[in-house]
Amino acid sequence: MKKAISTCFAVAAVAMWGVAAQGQEAPQRPAPPSDGPSQSAPAPAPDAGAKPAETTTIAGCLAKAGEAFRLTDAKAPAGAAAGADVEDEYALEAGAGVALAPHVDHQVEVTGRASAAGAGAPSFMVSSVKMIAAECE
Repeated sequence: MKKAISTCFAVAAVAMWGVAAQGQEAPQRPAPPSDGPSQSAPAPAPDAGAKPAETTTIAGCLAKAGEAFRLTDAKAPAGAAAGADVEDEYALEAGAGVALAPHVDHQVEVTGRASAAGAGAPSFMVSSVKMIAAECE
């Protein structure tokens, strides 16, 4: 009987020691000194030097020729920073959920991202359109 009680106490002691050890955090060890660059340093992103296209707002007259939409007489909208780099005309591409057709021959502000000029007018992916006037200036 004494042996059974001793065994129970030993098992209980080991169990309590295990529970106590789980509640404690392991001590942090300092990293060993390194003679060279760290092997675990993150690699730079492939496009680390590439600059993403910025969202821009441009005002102008929305025109349609065939199936293509264009923004003519384009300029920086009122209140924009002076000297904003704006072309005279843009080929517009409507983004998801953007309806350009209802604004043909209206003065509008379009917000989106311009792409570099190719052979013709630069293109502009429109994310939103806002009518400024019912007629072009």
